[in-house]
Amino acid sequence: FFFSSSFAMPKVSPIVRLAVIRDGFQPQLYLFNQDNPLAGIISEICAKWNIANPEQFSLKSEDTSHYVTEKNRTDLKDGAVLKLCFSPSTRAQNLIEQLQSKVQSDRNQALHDLREEAVDPTFSLVFVQKQGAELLMRIIEECQSRQAQGNTNLGFSLASYAYLLMHGVVSYETIKPKFIHAVLSLTRDENTLVTASALRIAAAYVKNGPQGFATVKSAIPFSELVRHLDREDVKVQEAALRLVNGLIVQSPSNMERLEVFRELERINSVLGTRIQNGQVSSSFAHELYVFQRLSLNRLAERAQYVFNPQDKECVVNLGLLQRNLPDLQDDLPGVAVRAPQSEPKSEMQKAEKLGFTNPSNPQADFQTPPGVLVLDNMAYFANKYQDQYSKVVLDQMSRPEEYSCPFVRTCVGLTQCLLDLLQVGQEPTGASGEFLALFYSHSHAFQEIFCAGAQLVSKTWREMDAKVSDYSKVLTVVRKQLSHTLLAPRDRQPQNFEAFKNMLFKLTYQDILSMEKEEIQKCEQKLLECASVQALKDSLRVKSVNLVKQQRLAYMCAGAYFYSFSSKTKAKRSEQKFYCVLAPNHKTLHWGDPVDREVTETPAAVHLPHELMVSGLKVFYSGSEVPTLGKLKKQADPEVVKSVFAILGDGAEDGIDFFAENPHQASLWRDGFRVLMNKEMEEESSKKDVDNLLNMEMSLRLLDLYGLELQPDKPAVPPPPSDMNFFYNFQDSDTTA
Repeated sequence: FFFSSSFAMPKVSPIVRLAVIRDGFQPQLYLFNQDNPLAGIISEICAKWNIANPEQFSLKSEDTSHYVTEKNRTDLKDGAVLKLCFSPSTRAQNLIEQLQSKVQSDRNQALHDLREEAVDPTFSLVFVQKQGAELLMRIIEECQSRQAQGNTNLGFSLASYAYLLMHGVVSYETIKPKFIHAVLSLTRDENTLVTASALRIAAAYVKNGPQGFATVKSAIPFSELVRHLDREDVKVQEAALRLVNGLIVQSPSNMERLEVFRELERINSVLGTRIQNGQVSSSFAHELYVFQRLSLNRLAERAQYVFNPQDKECVVNLGLLQRNLPDLQDDLPGVAVRAPQSEPKSEMQKAEKLGFTNPSNPQADFQTPPGVLVLDNMAYFANKYQDQYSKVVLDQMSRPEEYSCPFVRTCVGLTQCLLDLLQVGQEPTGASGEFLALFYSHSHAFQEIFCAGAQLVSKTWREMDAKVSDYSKVLTVVRKQLSHTLLAPRDRQPQNFEAFKNMLFKLTYQDILSMEKEEIQKCEQKLLECASVQALKDSLRVKSVNLVKQQRLAYMCAGAYFYSFSSKTKAKRSEQKFYCVLAPNHKTLHWGDPVDREVTETPAAVHLPHELMVSGLKVFYSGSEVPTLGKLKKQADPEVVKSVFAILGDGAEDGIDFFAENPHQASLWRDGFRVLMNKEMEEESSKKDVDNLLNMEMSLRLLDLYGLELQPDKPAVPPPPSDMNFFYNFQDSDTTA
């Protein structure tokens, strides 16, 4: 084997260029080597500033306020700013000593600094290991016992303790019931820092504390949470919503969870006002996303529930659909329906008009997921939007049977489409903040989206002139229309349902086709940017160019008539023609007036009086370069310039002027002569032909790769092994030596 050093994996430089600062010292520009131990780097920085005891110092990021450790040092990027400060251990010990000081000003400053330091998980862990959590709990109890409303120290203490719980460094077994009840009572405090911190502690305790749900639920009434969500302070709102989410997740039963939702019916409108009136931080956006996902997940259970004749709600909803069914003869005059009935409609006839799969047994359409959720949505539509419901059903019945839009069937598909788009049934994950502002503008957001979607299906069905067999195609287009509107970027999302409907109904079937075309072009362009694909394109371009060259020569071999100039003072086309043709072997050019032949016929090369060896071609003139045009007194017409060219043979004094029928014919012959003279083709028509052939060939070659993610660069070849001392035993493992 032979290996080249060029095949080795590219090495990433371990050097990070950053700045190091410290109060009272000149900032340093430092080359942070990721391969060196962190302790050695700190010692080197301390030495430049003549600071003793470097083991007591650490580096801290100015952007995140987190200490640099061996675990997170790889996150450092060029341009970062680090601050040299006391290490977490030293800092924690100093703060604990200050908190135990008898000087009140020292304790006040320590509580203020502790809140800032507790943001970092490394410091929090060290602080707890030094028994700082127990000390902080005593301070909180002392501050509360003073009954000092708006106590700043109490707010700092609670905020610090909330960070310790959020970092998961405190054992919940050490939290006494008396302490947690005291903290929960502080959620009614008027001081926003105290309230927000107490709510964050409550949210953490609900999640991890023993009997957390029961303890918090009994201490904080739901009306209190709604009041906090309606407050102006964003921190209080965010903490209250975090606690609400925790109560929902930790509910021991479905009944408890439903009770939480029932008690918090006003949450959507309250939060919707906050979203529309101000900016939403990333942490608040995450809580909004979690609440939205938890709220929508209630629908997953309903989607799995099948129609039960003993369920009164199901029976009432089914009867509502049939009761609100419009009378076609009265509501749609002048429209011929398929089967007008003069007598009152029977239940089966009503079910048939609604598009049930089995009109004799309408319940069958709700026996499989999404189950009775479809029936709930249809009943909501028929009850709240009776006019729109009537129009959708009438529009269905006004079409011929082959082009009818089965209302119930489309509602089933639409409901499933919305469940998929909104990811109903999936638990909240990560730190996502992709919430829908639309969800917080109405207490029945999912049903409202369904009502708009039902009207959209009817509209799109009409635009596509769809048949019953096109049901899947229509639902695919509707899904894209809904996705484009619902899942738009935050700055383009509709904030209320009026804006949502306007955006949705403006998006036509033709718009979706245009978007799909643009998407395909973007995918192809992205695919073509890959190095391996670009190499393939370069190799195919040579073949495409050669193919166009062959076509140009073949065109010359077919021959053509050209005109002569009729005047030497004016570039006019003469009525006199001459014929020119290239020999099949591409070595001789025959031209001139046909001998004893009619001009209207296509002469053979043997009947042309003049010939010129291709090897004797000396000069080629194109457009304004033609000598004859240069001798004219007046400037030639632009169309004439595009249609003329000339050649000059070796040893000849006068060239041969060609005046083509049109510019296109001239462009084919001009590039043909360039090919004969071993020059590159220059005409736009040739470039266009090369691109068309190349794009067609590339599309065929890459047909199987459409939709796949390719790496922009070729994968690096791994380095060779340190030695070649290896072998493979081909002997069958079942055979003994």
